[in-house]
Amino acid sequence: MIHNVSPRGGAVRLRTICIVATVLAASAVLSCTPAFAAGGRRRAAHPTRRLGAQVRRRHHRPRCVDAHARIGRVPRAAIERATVCLLNHERTERGLPRLRASRLLTRSAQRWTNTMVRERAFTHGADFSARITAVGFDWQRAGENIADGYRTAAGAVRAWMRSVGHCQNILTPVFRDVGAGFDRGSALGGGTLRGTWTLDLALGMHQRALSENWKPAEGCPYRG
Repeated sequence: MIHNVSPRGGAVRLRTICIVATVLAASAVLSCTPAFAAGGRRRAAHPTRRLGAQVRRRHHRPRCVDAHARIGRVPRAAIERATVCLLNHERTERGLPRLRASRLLTRSAQRWTNTMVRERAFTHGADFSARITAVGFDWQRAGENIADGYRTAAGAVRAWMRSVGHCQNILTPVFRDVGAGFDRGSALGGGTLRGTWTLDLALGMHQRALSENWKPAEGCPYRG
């Protein structure tokens, strides 16, 4: 069951999903713990636990162009670049490697964003991983966040970081690639200039994880 979060009385929506290894029937819950398959067995990469203290945010602000630009006032690609820049800031300030923008994941995320807005359906669909495979990305781990109703890239990323499952997807250390899709329309209706986002994250089948530091993800959510 996919968990739905409404942080502002129904004005916005968030959903998250995470899937591990080559298991296609993902556990679609708000808080998802990445795991991996080895020797035909699944085991947790690290137990998830809430830390007693949040990691202190540094005083500097991310210099992400168009992070606070209102949707509709800058091109779609600018919003997508700002989204990726902001999530990389969230990672690097907690000691995690940056994610590389992937043309294939961007295509997957944009296609799904377009579909949600066109069909007025705020959902991950039956199998989000099949969409990633369909664009030619050969993955071993993948995750997806979606959001609706935010007017800036900064607002969408901030909301994800304040939600446990979305935050954990962003701070999953083993991911290496990311793609962001955006449309200024709403998957929930209500006209344009509301904003719908899809974020696809993955580790390629033949890639090696650059980090196994799960501590930042264990501290989710972050309210900074």
